[in-house]
Amino acid sequence: MKVDYPLIQNLLDNDLYTFTVGQVAWNLYPNTKVEYTFINRGKTLFPPNFDKELRNQVEFLSRLRFTYEELTYLRLNTPLKNEYIDWLIHYQIDPNEISITQFGGE
Repeated sequence: MKVDYPLIQNLLDNDLYTFTVGQVAWNLYPNTKVEYTFINRGKTLFPPNFDKELRNQVEFLSRLRFTYEELTYLRLNTPLKNEYIDWLIHYQIDPNEISITQFGGE
């Protein structure tokens, strides 16, 4: 089933762990490419063509930017450093850097 609208509406729809790990990589290894891998710990089986729908959602994500209000929220409610939040102002997901593969239901 194709969903023609973004399921994720803003870049804060994430967990604090992802932001803090991103800050560590940005701060300690600024010239190093990092890689995140999804691990299907629940052994969920995905329907055929789920990879294509996920790719479609990544395309929607690539259009999102942090708003001033979202960045203010991060400044006031998280341990993230201002320098990292200032970097997030320009952050944009590049769908060409994301690899999605599906093997059967996995």
